Amino acid sequence: RCDVAVSENKVVAALASFDSLTLPWARSEYVQGERQRSEELEWNQARLGVGLAAHGRIGPGAIDNVLDVALTIETGNLWFDEGDHTDPAFVRPTNTFEYRGHLRVRADALVRNIVELPHRGWSAGADGVWGRRGKWEPWGLPSEGLETGGDSWLAGSAFAVVATGVPGLSERTTLVASAHAGTGSDLDRFSAFRLGSGSTWGDFETLSRVILPAAGVDEIATARYATVDLELRYEPIFFLYLQLKGTLAWADVPVHGASGIETRPGSFPAVTAGFTTGLPWNLSMEFAASRNFGLEQTVDGRVEKGRSGFFVSVTKEF
Repeated sequence: RCDVAVSENKVVAALASFDSLTLPWARSEYVQGERQRSEELEWNQARLGVGLAAHGRIGPGAIDNVLDVALTIETGNLWFDEGDHTDPAFVRPTNTFEYRGHLRVRADALVRNIVELPHRGWSAGADGVWGRRGKWEPWGLPSEGLETGGDSWLAGSAFAVVATGVPGLSERTTLVASAHAGTGSDLDRFSAFRLGSGSTWGDFETLSRVILPAAGVDEIATARYATVDLELRYEPIFFLYLQLKGTLAWADVPVHGASGIETRPGSFPAVTAGFTTGLPWNLSMEFAASRNFGLEQTVDGRVEKGRSGFFVSVTKEF
């Protein structure tokens, strides 16, 4: 996604946005860790938006310490095609025009350390989205029951992050608490919230991402979720930060039931250990190993609970 202020006013600005996802391969959903190849789709989207934004500096005064509020009207298209493994009986979703209203709020009052990790302060934000599709017909596998909703939908989400010291310990120690939550109505595969592994290291837009340790990238599509994280970070030497994090997460997830795929609430407690460090040539590296005790996986037709995962990221500052 790219947002550009198109006016010179530093407090209130006209805003233009462009959001696109056009991958040259088919994607599948996952149920209890098992890929649903019979329903895979090439699914692409692109939209343009225009609107108004209010922007202001807040303490402690760094370049990323701002309050942003934006309201945009976004219009674009969704288009679909079958993949190599799509069931011949699968009814493809209708290529459609979509328009939506998007209210976005971000506030950042964090002090960050030398590798841009939150050190002290807070950040928070919220999103509200209402969408409508111009032409939308039932789709899916007839044997599972066609999906009939999704032509008009509503979604709301919010997050908060607080970073502080630990009483009695040195400045090298940081405690970071965060919470994310979202809910919506009439959400489907193409409008649902996405939960997956990754990193929240960086600016307030990155902090707004919902991370579920040990899950695949955007693995879980859900209409309702809540996560709480508590991370303890310690700097033993300059440029190296050791991290230990506990996660509690809840979400409505798809599962195999007696009558086909059903949705049920799930709990996903997890623990993560890792480090972040600076490297020569303006490089930074993040490594994390996670154990999620609630995520399920299907092995030889059996559903097993518990999954381990690893995350590695190397970035460069230009």
